[in-house]
Amino acid sequence: GSLLHFRSASVGPEVPARCTDGCPIEEACTFSAPRAYAPAVPVAGPEIAVLTQLFALTDPPSFDRAERLAALATSPYGRCVYRCDNDVVDHQVVAMELASGTSVSFTMHGHSHREGRTMRYDGTRATLRAAFTDEPEIVVADHGGGEEVVDIGSSGPYGHGGGDLGTLRAFVASLTPGAVHEPGDGLTTDARTSLESHLVAWAAEEARRSGTVVDVAAYRAAVLGDALS
Repeated sequence: GSLLHFRSASVGPEVPARCTDGCPIEEACTFSAPRAYAPAVPVAGPEIAVLTQLFALTDPPSFDRAERLAALATSPYGRCVYRCDNDVVDHQVVAMELASGTSVSFTMHGHSHREGRTMRYDGTRATLRAAFTDEPEIVVADHGGGEEVVDIGSSGPYGHGGGDLGTLRAFVASLTPGAVHEPGDGLTTDARTSLESHLVAWAAEEARRSGTVVDVAAYRAAVLGDALS
């Protein structure tokens, strides 16, 4: 993967550093900050103000368009997506092999018609499909025929399908003096286990930059060695 599209080479010199600075292509640009963060007609009611990406723009959160446009003129949210100093890839494909021999592929990109995550786990007896989008679902399809649709209810207008709020609640609960935690109470991982996902992401980036296959166990030892030295 690489940073292929969201860079200054994708637009002409007439495009300013901010969407609010008289950009000549702002009306046609898919990534217009005013259209995304200060629409003429609010996209939802006040209850959606808990969404950090959309309503961290003003403090306190405001639906007043003039206030939001003023905030875009100075905050990071108003910067042109093509003229940021971001160096994160906008598309990436990662191939992994687990210790068990299971193959894993991960695809990420910023050009989908739908925001969210989709997953598919193929086993010897069934396939599990999951979509965490505006139409969430979890489906178990038996290889012998038939499907089971899992009722996951409504996650509401919260980040990562309610995961952000759930993580914060679990963290606060873990700090409660005298609290006794049992399996299934929401505290499903400890900090060391959660760190593994970060290590895998860093290993994938190391593989991308170096053009080599990275052994995660060796990479983990090297990272921890550097941290403790």
